Amino acid sequence: YYNKSLKGEVGKRLMQFIKPNAWIPINDLTEIEPRNGQDILTTLNVQLQDITTTALREALIYNNAANGCALVMEVKTGAIKAISNLSKSGDKYVENYNLAIAHSIEPGSTFKLASLMAIMEDNKLKLTDSVDVNYGKAMVSGHEMKDSEAHQYKWVSLQRAFEISSNIGISKAVVKAYGQQKNDAYEFINRLKQFHLDKVTGIDLEGEPKPLIKEPYNLKQLWSRSSLAWIAHGYESQLTPLQMLTFYNAVANNGKMMRPYLVAEIQSQGYTDRMIQPQVLVDKIASDSTIARARRLLEGVVLRGTAKSQRTELYTFAGKTGTSVLDYGGAKTGRYRASFIGYFPADNPVYSCIVMVTEPHGHGFYGAEVALPVFR
Repeated sequence: YYNKSLKGEVGKRLMQFIKPNAWIPINDLTEIEPRNGQDILTTLNVQLQDITTTALREALIYNNAANGCALVMEVKTGAIKAISNLSKSGDKYVENYNLAIAHSIEPGSTFKLASLMAIMEDNKLKLTDSVDVNYGKAMVSGHEMKDSEAHQYKWVSLQRAFEISSNIGISKAVVKAYGQQKNDAYEFINRLKQFHLDKVTGIDLEGEPKPLIKEPYNLKQLWSRSSLAWIAHGYESQLTPLQMLTFYNAVANNGKMMRPYLVAEIQSQGYTDRMIQPQVLVDKIASDSTIARARRLLEGVVLRGTAKSQRTELYTFAGKTGTSVLDYGGAKTGRYRASFIGYFPADNPVYSCIVMVTEPHGHGFYGAEVALPVFR
C-alpha cells in the first residue's frame, strides 16, 4: 500500500560512451538525483503484538484449529495496535494470509448486535418484550432453526435472548419487526447500511473486499422468504473480521466510527514528513439511546450470558460470542468458526478486539470456549 513512499525514485543522468566499460557523465539540465525511499512508522504496539500472537498461537495449537486471527484496535482513534493471522501449514502455524483484512465470512452470532440495534433505532420492540424460544428448537419462516447451545427456556425477554445468544429469539424478533409487509425488509437492510456494514473500512492495506449485505427480494443474491431470519443471526451476509470489529468499535466509541489505520507517520532519515491523523467515517452510526442500550446488552453477555465464564474482578469488559456453522447447507458436519468481539474497560473503553478461530477440534467449538480465552 505504501510502496510509492518506500521505494524512492530512480536517478537519471546522460552518459557518453568512450570505450568498452568506460562512460563519462554529461552534465546537463535533464539530470535527476536518485532519492532514497521514506520510512513508515506503524501504529502497532510491539508488546501488545507479542501478547496477541502468543495467545492466538497457543489457542490454535490447543484446539488443533485450521486458522485464526486476532486484531486489537484503539477505540478513540481506530489505530491498529496488534494484528495476527495464523494458518496451519504442516505441523506449524504460519502467517501466510491476512485473514483479518481479506477473509470475507458469515459473522454468525456477533451480527445479532446489529439486528437488535436496528430494532431499537426503529422502536419496533422493547428489550423487555418476551419472545418464544421454545427450548432452543422452532420453525422460523418455514425452516427449522436451532439455538447453538441447549437450554431450558420457553419464553425469555429479548435482552435475555441476546445474552444466551438465542438464534430463534433474535430471528423471531427481526421477522416480527420487519417481516410483516414487503417494504419492511428494506427498512431493516437500510438500518444495516446506516451502521456502515455494507461499506469497506478503507484501511491502508491492500485486499479489503466489499461486504455483502443482501438487497431485499434480489433473486441474483438468492434472497428467499427465510433470508430475513437468517441474516438476523449472522448468516447470508459476508464481512471481514476487521469490518465487524470496526462496527463494534463504533459502539464502544459512543457511536463514532473511526477508519482503521496501520501507519501513523511517514519519515525521512528520522524526521517526520507526514503525520497520519485519525479519520472519522461516521459521526454517529445510531442514536445515543440505541448506543447506550447496545452497550448494556454487551455488558449483559459478560455478566449473565455466554461470556460469564471469563469474568474477572481485575477489570470489566463487554462483548459478544459467536459460533458459526460452516456447513449448515452442505454434506459435511462438525465444522465451526468460533469468535468473540468486545472492548475493555466496559465503562470507558480503550481497546476493542476481535478473535476468530476456524475449525477447532478436541476442546469444544463455541466462541466462549475457544475465542473468548484469547480475548481475555
